[in-house]
Amino acid sequence: MYLKRKDIPTILLAVLAVAVVISPTVICGDEGSVSSADPSFTPTYYEAQVTPFTFPESKGTPILTELSKAASTVDISIYYMGSEEVIALLCDLEESENVDVRVLVSGNPLGVKTDNEMSMLKQLESVGGEVNIINYPGCDSSDKRYTYIHNKYAIIDDKTVVVTSENWTDANLGSKGNRGWGAVIESTGYATHMKGVFEGDYDVSNADVKTLDDVYPDITASGDISYTIRDDYSSPTYSARVAPVTSPDNSKSALKYFMGSATSRIYVEQLDIDKNNSTLTGDSLIGIMSDKAGQGIDVKYILNGTYETSEDKDSKA
Repeated sequence: MYLKRKDIPTILLAVLAVAVVISPTVICGDEGSVSSADPSFTPTYYEAQVTPFTFPESKGTPILTELSKAASTVDISIYYMGSEEVIALLCDLEESENVDVRVLVSGNPLGVKTDNEMSMLKQLESVGGEVNIINYPGCDSSDKRYTYIHNKYAIIDDKTVVVTSENWTDANLGSKGNRGWGAVIESTGYATHMKGVFEGDYDVSNADVKTLDDVYPDITASGDISYTIRDDYSSPTYSARVAPVTSPDNSKSALKYFMGSATSRIYVEQLDIDKNNSTLTGDSLIGIMSDKAGQGIDVKYILNGTYETSEDKDSKA
C-alpha cells in the first residue's frame, strides 16, 4: 500500500519529538505498491481534518484560536512556553470557563532563562491549572528518559491536536519569529493516540518529572497577564489521513520509509543535520536522498547556515 495523489503529495511535518504524516488518499494493489527503504516501520493512519499553518506568517494565531475553543480539557507538552498570551488564555480557560488545563514543560531549555515562564505558569497553577516539569534542574541524568522533551503540542477536548515545530514564545507569536510550521488536526483517533503519549510523559511517578511546586516552592505568580484573540490569518482545511511519528521511538525509520517510497520528489528543510545522516552512502538519510536523485527524482534540500556546532561543520562540509 502506498499513499499518493499527484496534486497533493504525502507530507512529513517533523519535529524532534512529534511528527505528523499527512496523505490525502490511499491507493491499494500492485499499481500503488512501492518498496520501502525501511520495512520495519508501518504507519498507523487516522482520518482527520487538517489545517496547516506556517511561522512567522501566522504569528501563531491558530494556537490561540484553537485553545480558545476548549470546553473541557487542554493538555500541553512543550519544550518552552514563554508566551504571555498563551498562558493568559490558559488562565482564563481554567478560571472562567472551568476547563481542566495541564501543562508539561522542559526544565532546562538550552540558552533560555525560565524565570518569567515559571512565574507565569505559577499564575496558571494559582487559578487551578496543573504544571509539571520534566528534566527539572537537578534531575539525575540516569533518570532522564529523553535527552530533551522537544515537542510542542496541545490536545484539546480529546478531539483536536495542535502540533508545531516552534516554541510558543512572544517572538514566534509575533512577526519576527522563526521559519516553522504547525497543523491543527481534528481527529478523535489521533487525539487518543497523543493522549497516551502525554500521560506517559506527564506522570510524576517517573523519576524525571516533578510538579512545579516541588521544583520551585518559593516562586511567585506573575499576576495580571493578558491575551488577544486575533482573526487576521486563515489557512485551508484538508481531509486527510495522519500518522503519528515520535522520537526517539520510530522517527528515523519513518523518514527512511517515506523517503524510500518517494516516486516524484523529496523536499527537505532543516536547522541542522548530524554526521550519521549526512554521508552519501550507508544508513544515512542524505544517502537515501542521493540515491533517489540518481534515479531522476526531484530532490531539494535547505540547511540553515547560521546554526552550527563543531559536528555541523563536518556535516555541512
